[in-house]
Amino acid sequence: MQMLRTALQALLFAVLAALGASAQEGGSGGLDRGKSRVIVLGFDGMDAMVSEHYMRGEAPVMPFLAGLAKRGTYEPMATTNPAQSPVAWAAMNSGVNPGKTGVFDFVARQIPDGDKNGRVPMPTLGLAKRGSFSLEDYQSSGFATKVAAGILLAFTALGLLLWLAARLGLPCRGITGGLLLGLCFGISVAWLISWERFDPWRSAIGGLALALVVGGAAQLLIGRRFVTPWPLALALLGLCTGVPAGLRLHELARQLPPELPAAERANVAPPFWKATSEAGIGFDGFQMAMTFPVEEIDHTRVLAGLGVPCGRLSFGDWFLYDETESGERQSQTAGFIYPLQAVRTATGATFRTKLGGPRNFLDEHRLDAQIAEIQSRISALEAIKPRGYKESVERNTKLEALREEKAKLQSKKEAARTEIDLEIRIPAPPALHQVTGRAIEALLALQHFTGGVEQMLRKNLELLGRADTGAWEALDVALAIEAALKGEGEGLRAAGKSFPPAAGELQRALDALRTDAERKAEVSLQGKTQRMAAREWSRDFYELSFVMQELWGPAVVKSDSITRAKVMSLYPMKLYVSPLNLDATKQPFHQNITYPRAFGQELTDLLGKPFETLGWACATHPLKDALIDEQTFLEDIEAKWNFRRELLLKLLETTDARVSFFLFGETDRVQHMFFRYLDTQHPLHAEHTKSTGKLRFFGETIDARDAIAVIYRKADELCREVHERFVAANPNAVMMVVSDHGFSSFRREFHLQNWLREKGYLVIKAEQEDAFKAEARAGSLFEGAGIFTAIDWEKTKAYSVGLGKVYLNRADREKWFDDNGKEHPGLVKPEECDALMDEISRGLLAERDADGKQVFRAIYKAKDIYRGDQWQVEADLYVGFQYGYRISWEASLGAMGLTTDESGQRAFSGPLKDNVLKWSGDHCSVDPSYVTGVFFSNRKLAVDPADKDYERPPSPANDPLPTPARFEEAPGLKFDDRNAPARVNLLHVAPTILDLVGVPVPAAMDRKPLRLR
Repeated sequence: MQMLRTALQALLFAVLAALGASAQEGGSGGLDRGKSRVIVLGFDGMDAMVSEHYMRGEAPVMPFLAGLAKRGTYEPMATTNPAQSPVAWAAMNSGVNPGKTGVFDFVARQIPDGDKNGRVPMPTLGLAKRGSFSLEDYQSSGFATKVAAGILLAFTALGLLLWLAARLGLPCRGITGGLLLGLCFGISVAWLISWERFDPWRSAIGGLALALVVGGAAQLLIGRRFVTPWPLALALLGLCTGVPAGLRLHELARQLPPELPAAERANVAPPFWKATSEAGIGFDGFQMAMTFPVEEIDHTRVLAGLGVPCGRLSFGDWFLYDETESGERQSQTAGFIYPLQAVRTATGATFRTKLGGPRNFLDEHRLDAQIAEIQSRISALEAIKPRGYKESVERNTKLEALREEKAKLQSKKEAARTEIDLEIRIPAPPALHQVTGRAIEALLALQHFTGGVEQMLRKNLELLGRADTGAWEALDVALAIEAALKGEGEGLRAAGKSFPPAAGELQRALDALRTDAERKAEVSLQGKTQRMAAREWSRDFYELSFVMQELWGPAVVKSDSITRAKVMSLYPMKLYVSPLNLDATKQPFHQNITYPRAFGQELTDLLGKPFETLGWACATHPLKDALIDEQTFLEDIEAKWNFRRELLLKLLETTDARVSFFLFGETDRVQHMFFRYLDTQHPLHAEHTKSTGKLRFFGETIDARDAIAVIYRKADELCREVHERFVAANPNAVMMVVSDHGFSSFRREFHLQNWLREKGYLVIKAEQEDAFKAEARAGSLFEGAGIFTAIDWEKTKAYSVGLGKVYLNRADREKWFDDNGKEHPGLVKPEECDALMDEISRGLLAERDADGKQVFRAIYKAKDIYRGDQWQVEADLYVGFQYGYRISWEASLGAMGLTTDESGQRAFSGPLKDNVLKWSGDHCSVDPSYVTGVFFSNRKLAVDPADKDYERPPSPANDPLPTPARFEEAPGLKFDDRNAPARVNLLHVAPTILDLVGVPVPAAMDRKPLRLR
């Protein structure tokens, strides 16, 4: 029987192989690879387990994909290690593992150089490499020459039109064209030469010479009727314009820094669309992760996604302006909170503040030059040995003055940021004297409050009774009473008392005021004013220009961004401003958001309005930091989904590209923020499920626990729409739906750096420990990040930077610089590394939580999981947490977890703690076997059981569990066994796309194409 079964399997595979061979030559199942069209929809974070749950039942959440799984293919898809979006998308784009892409984490390690990169290893962002852009390279690129040539041609055409107008008898003399040509040629050549060479005399000579040429050309073209003595006059005009233009531009050029800040692509491997380009096949990529700045590849149109910075050249700074704040502060993740102060009148109030843009690199360059000059004077004075007391006093006085001046300049440099005016105007509130007074009197009648609260109530009651108390003062009293009631509610309930009806009346009055749609704030940014009611977004984007330097007349050096705002509250005033997004139609001249650059304008025209370009644009961080609510977050998600869906459909309608790849990040972002509602074991599940009310999402009123189901359903609907409109009727169309990773609940977090310190692998200098603890800023993601300067690198064997990585302090790779600038190698000798890695791995695998649960599933050595030439300078160990655990926020930047004891002293915390943030789902640092992605196709997958390329890889050799771990069950979800990795890997995607359109798969790719028939 076994032999018969084996023979039948062999026969079946032979048939499938024959069909596959037919497809190689002309198309199996009607697929002609010479005419095929491939459409790939990527959904960040779409999880196999969650998808399988949502495809089950008589009324599945995802009916289209459930049907596609039956008609075509559905497979769980293995992700990268680590399971992080930048790592996974870079690998999928390139068809190679992280050891070849060079992308290993959201957070990278900055290798010290004793200068700009510091003296010790430090965390930096891994979405793009920090680089610079040389103006000399820009000049030699010929771009400026092309611009000037375009100007010359444009004005030549203008002169000819003027000549033609004169010939036709219009009131226009040919000499007008000659004069205009002479003027514009002189200026444009001055610009060209001074920009290319920064030489004013060449500018002047160029202006003069070209003016002579213009004069001669004008005489020949226009004729002696209008031009006889004018060549000399035109030459003089060119001279008069060329010389001052050249001198002015030369002066400005000297103010430019030799290099501009710029990003470099983190992914060093070529994307698969480079191969389609070489074959002459068109490619469209929308929101393509890890492609910024976009590479210039023929036959492609690409909009970059994850990795594109915001207008401040960070990865998503956002802003909250709040009347209740007393001072400026930063939230834990990229939030800048500013206080608002009102100028009140009887009719309304005005708030005036600033919105900060990118840093002014021109000011920084000028200040750097001044600081360097002062430092040279300081060094010269320090080298002088004073002769006598008087000279010593004079020398020290001068040194003190110079150091003070240097400190002032350094402070100016730190504050060198562009900014624009932000003005908010709101109407005056209605008079709340009576309703507030009744509430206070009723509260006093309870005779419950402590002396301080009672005194406050009586004082405010007295204030309300004064004749000069206006509507604003009455509102302040009402808000103070509301705050007091929130603080006293628990005490009242404990005493068996409840708030009187008058207090409820006051609360209803305040709620009605806050939700009054007729009362609107006028929010003005750079001359554009939009009116918004409370809890309302700006209708349009604010299009902003942050000026760094005025050049000449209207010419400026500037950075263009767009943003939108939401009035969170009118009384008190709270305004949320989303991150600044680089304008796709006005991209930085040295950094491509799109290729070709005109593609940004095409997309804007298709949409009919500007769109957000930030790689991580959704408002996860403001919600995580509890500075916006769930409703605001979902509104932001909905807006982004809608414009991206619209652009996708319009692009597919208009493109002639044979390969299209579209990426949506909203599935990932919603799961990050709402997983606590699904997981009954999450620390916040019970509290938040009870306290969160109904939410509006895509036109529905939903429970918070349904938000993930809604975004999965929207993905399903989009897949159906794309299939019906662009795939179903085309026998040569192939559709794939993919994701980069899956999801896990995030219940507990682990301080990896603290653990390394506890076990003695990381040593802190005793003399710096107390100072470090005292200076660490509580509540910030960067709390404790200064630990790197306090580490004793002579005694440290291992340290952590990033989302679950351990670096050995290797003598053959690591280095640090002492206070004198001397370079030192790492501590661990090469022959000691394997034993140290084994020792650390055993220690981590032995970690148990308080309830006995194992914290880590596996620890991976980089040399065992990567192939290529990029991994050797990266981390040595990658951790794989059990389901429900993740690296802590502090540890992601290599920081130490800190706690405060009863006496107020700061101390290092233990390794484990509950995650009590709304960011409650994750995948980073979770073992990849728990966070499997998805692969769907409208074509059937034919798999050769003997083909090792499809073999399920074994579980980790150091998996300590005798049987596979199982997921905890959440309400309504069947958490399936995930320790058996999927047979389809995301590295299959790139070679499969190439194979489907008849392009040979590059030998560098790590997997063979899937056989889709």
